[in-house]
Amino acid sequence: LHYVSIEAYPWDAAQLETAHKNFPELSNLSAHLREKWPGRVRGLHRIELPDGVSLTLCHDAAHLALGVLDVCADAWFLDGFTPSKNPDMWSDSLMQAMYNSSAAGCTIGTFTVAGSVRRALSGAGFTVTKTTGFGRKRHRLEAVKSRKPVNANSRPYPKIPVPIIIGAGIAGASLARSFERRGVPVTLIDPCDDSAASANPIAIVKPRLDLQDRPESRFFLSAYLYALHAYAGPAVLQRGIAQLAKSSTEARRFEKLAAQGALGPHELAYLPSEIMAEKTGLPSRFGGLWHARGHIIGPKLITDTWTKNVHKIHATVAKVIDGCALDPQGNILAKGSDIYICAGGNISKFLPQLDLRQQRGQLSYSQPSSALRAPIIYGGYAVSTPEKLILGATHGKGDENSWTGLHDIDHQRNFDGYTSQGGEASCAKGGRASMRVTTAWTLPVAGTVSPGVHVITGLGGRGFVHAPLLAEALVSQICGDPNPMDKHFLKQLAPNKITAGREGQP
Repeated sequence: LHYVSIEAYPWDAAQLETAHKNFPELSNLSAHLREKWPGRVRGLHRIELPDGVSLTLCHDAAHLALGVLDVCADAWFLDGFTPSKNPDMWSDSLMQAMYNSSAAGCTIGTFTVAGSVRRALSGAGFTVTKTTGFGRKRHRLEAVKSRKPVNANSRPYPKIPVPIIIGAGIAGASLARSFERRGVPVTLIDPCDDSAASANPIAIVKPRLDLQDRPESRFFLSAYLYALHAYAGPAVLQRGIAQLAKSSTEARRFEKLAAQGALGPHELAYLPSEIMAEKTGLPSRFGGLWHARGHIIGPKLITDTWTKNVHKIHATVAKVIDGCALDPQGNILAKGSDIYICAGGNISKFLPQLDLRQQRGQLSYSQPSSALRAPIIYGGYAVSTPEKLILGATHGKGDENSWTGLHDIDHQRNFDGYTSQGGEASCAKGGRASMRVTTAWTLPVAGTVSPGVHVITGLGGRGFVHAPLLAEALVSQICGDPNPMDKHFLKQLAPNKITAGREGQP
């Protein structure tokens, strides 16, 4: 069951809690809802509730919301108050947008029976009936898209070909999770050699922030909130991340971001240098942002959990031809289904037409640090676990033939970055290198390449933030479910846009 709710003036969690006290018999469900509530963050948000129920929130004015929602509704409930006091909720254009977003046989219910509402619904193409109301309401309106009502339960769920996913990193694991939630079995092909970036010992989950309210900034926030709720249990190693300002100019920008309150007052705060030094245990010249709910997670704990119930083939895919995945010897590993390519650093082998960039990133390990009280980001990053201090990550050129070796110069860069923040660390005790895949404009790629072939790639260093929502959006497209992303922005991430991007940003 998908429930889509549009609200221009959303409540915060405290207001919800006050309202929910009137329904104590639903306390377990309401607590679950508040735990995942995005507050007043603008844009689209997907909340997954128990028993296969999904809530898609659109925090925007109704006419703007229907412009970005990709939905085919079976039923509408209109609660727009008195038309004379809220005419925008009952405009002819809004009713037409509803009609265009409705399935055959879609029904409408509302307590408003004003003549202007009846005329707007009829003018859009709905058949309207005035009937008896409930409780204190004398009347109500019913409307249907076709004169012959269709039982919504009889509309068949689309038959989904068994997905073949290439790559068991966070993109592939996120796809498996979204398909499994819908009861769709998948086949996952991966060499299981732990060479991919998703096999790093830790991953940072924090928001990418923007002073402007743009489609991409809304995606960054929605993806972050969705990822926070997707990761739970022992996979969350630490909570709370300090993002240090590198200059007074950046500190002023951080202050503006915190004051803007895009994530709410309890999510993000600007801390001056003295308080930041106390928070992190290291001197802080310019202060910085404190991400109260930022996560440090264990990547393997996530990917292993999300793929534990899928059919796995441990092999290397060399080619994808005519719906078949082939190994280096030309043997067919899987065939006859839709293929989802999430091959990370090897993506150019399968889709050379995409305009992608590869960056080598190296981590350096040292002895655990008792001085470092919280994870810090400063261009690089430092995270101390019980086992080791992890410093990273470099940005260098590389290709699939040279990304795994460790370089002394990169170790030095990681240690220099940490000591420049006042940290102390002994010599390197090992490390790890892997490949990032990015696009020229730092947005990911997600969508359909050709009939039966789909891709998620270009995640850069933000895979564990962006992949879960991108996978849910792609699976929603395939299954015909309401999409949790702005349909226009999602089109900008399509593979054909990235190919065309060789001549400029899409």
